Amino acid sequence: MLRCMTAPFQRDVDIVDDRNDQDRESAEEEDKVSQPSANEMTDQSPDSAATDEPAFGERVTPVDEIDTSAITGLRAITALQIACGHWLLFFGNNSNPYLDFQGGIAVSIFFLITGFVMYIAYHEKVQSARFQYWDFIKTRYIRMLPLHWFALAWYAPFIALNYRTIVNDYNFWQNKSGEINLIMGIALTPFLMQSWVFSLCYWNSVCWSLSCQLGYYFCFPWMTRKLNILMSKVDEKVSSDFQEDPENRVSDVDRFDAIQKSCRKYLWYAYHASYMAPLSLMGAMNSPAFRNMWRDADMDSRAHVVVTALDNDLDGMRAYFCGRAWFPVRLPIFFMGMLLGAMRLRLARRGVTPNTERVWARFTDCFSFAFSLWLIACITASGLVADSKNIRIFNEFFLTAPCAFWLYGLTVTRKSFTVTFLRNPVMQSIGSWSFAMYLLQFPLFTSWAALEYDTWRVFPECDRSSPDVKVWADCFHNFDASTSHPNVVVIGFLFFLTILSFVVHHAIEKPGSRFLARLLRRRSK
Repeated sequence: MLRCMTAPFQRDVDIVDDRNDQDRESAEEEDKVSQPSANEMTDQSPDSAATDEPAFGERVTPVDEIDTSAITGLRAITALQIACGHWLLFFGNNSNPYLDFQGGIAVSIFFLITGFVMYIAYHEKVQSARFQYWDFIKTRYIRMLPLHWFALAWYAPFIALNYRTIVNDYNFWQNKSGEINLIMGIALTPFLMQSWVFSLCYWNSVCWSLSCQLGYYFCFPWMTRKLNILMSKVDEKVSSDFQEDPENRVSDVDRFDAIQKSCRKYLWYAYHASYMAPLSLMGAMNSPAFRNMWRDADMDSRAHVVVTALDNDLDGMRAYFCGRAWFPVRLPIFFMGMLLGAMRLRLARRGVTPNTERVWARFTDCFSFAFSLWLIACITASGLVADSKNIRIFNEFFLTAPCAFWLYGLTVTRKSFTVTFLRNPVMQSIGSWSFAMYLLQFPLFTSWAALEYDTWRVFPECDRSSPDVKVWADCFHNFDASTSHPNVVVIGFLFFLTILSFVVHHAIEKPGSRFLARLLRRRSK
C-alpha cells in the first residue's frame, strides 16, 4: 500500500483503485493506494527470477508496498519549523535580525513529494478510458477546501477591519492599480487561484502554496501522459541498446541500472529548470524597468535611487514572493517528483535487496545529519546578518536535488535511524494534523496579537519613511520594547497550535471532506 500526501502538510492523499472510484464510502477509507498486483510486482530481482537463486548471493526482501510513512513524520517537523519561523518573523523580538527557519526549502520538499506520490498513484489511471479530468480536479479540490475555507472565515474579520491600512502601508504593489490587484487576490483566494495573478493579498497568505499546487493539478494528467511516453521511449532505447550485444553479456540488473541512469539524466534537466525559471522571473520583476512600471505614485523613479531601505526590501520581497508562487515556474520541481516516482516504481518491481537497503540507510542518515547541521547554521546566520534572503533563496531552490534523493531513500529503507525516528507514533500523529497546522498558524497568531494588544487592528499603521522600519516585516512589530516578548514564547504558541490542529483535523477537516465527497457523488448520479 502507498500512504502519500499531495500538498504541503495536507493529509494523506485519498486515492483508491479504479474499481472503487465511483463508490467511495468515506475520506478515511481512502488513505491508502493500491499498488501493482502480485503478478505485476516481483518479490525478487530479475536475475533471481529465472533461477530461483537470490541476486548478489543474498536473500531479496519482498516488496509489496512503497512505504511513505517516514514522510508523515517529516511533515510534523516541517510544519512546526514553518510556524515557528512565521511567528518570529511577525511577532518575535526585533532587537536583532529575526531568525529565519528556512521554511522555503520545506515547501520545495513537499512540492517534490506531491509529484512523487501523485505519479505513483495515477500513472496508470490517467491512461484509462474511465479517467475523467474534471472529476479528478473536483476530487483534489474537496481535499483542501473545508479547512481552507474555515481558516479564511476565521481570518476574514482581520482583513476587513484592516483593509485600508493594508492598501496604504502593506500592499506590495504600491501603484495606482495596486488596489485592483489586491481585490483580485481577495476574490480568487477562496478558489485558490490568487497567486496566478501575482496577488499577495494577506488573506491567510500561507495558502499561496496550495494555489501553486492547484495549478499543478490542472496540468498533472497531461504531464503524466507525457512522462509515460518518455519512460516508454527510455525502456525501448535501453532494450534496443542491449539487444545489439551479440554475446548477451548484459544482465537484467544492467538494464535496470541503465533505465535509472536515464531517469537521473532527465531529473537533472528538471532540477536546472526548477531554479532557473523562478529565479529568472524574480530577476525580471526586480529589474529597473519593472520597478519603474510599479513605482509608488509619489516617487518619480525607483529604478536607480533607493528612497528608503524599506523601499528596496519591498522590491526584493515582492519579486521573491511572486516568483516562488506562480505555478508555471514551479512545474519543473513537481516534474522532478514525478521522475522520482517513476524510478521508485521500477525499483519496487525489481525488488529491494538488503544491500540496496543498507546503501540508502547510510545515505539517508548521513544526509539527515548534514542537512540538520546546515539548517542550524543558516538559522544562526540569519540572526546575525541583517539581510539573509540569499541564504533562504539558495536553500529553497538549489538544495532540491539532494533533498529529492533523500526523500527517495526514505521510501526505500526501513533500517535507517532517520526512518525509525520519523515513524514513531508521536511524529506520525502530529504529521497527520500538519495540514491544519499549516493553514491555521496565521489565524491563530493574529488572534493572539489581537488579544495581546486589545485591538482588532493587528496591521498597525506603518510609517514607511521611519528609520526604524528597515524591512517589510518591521511594520508588523510593536516597537515598544517593554511589551516585546522574548522569542522563547514561540514554544507556547507551537503547543497551542498543535492542540488546535488536532481538534480541527477531527472536527472540520475530515468531516468536511466526507461531506463534500458525498455531495459530489449525489450530484454526479
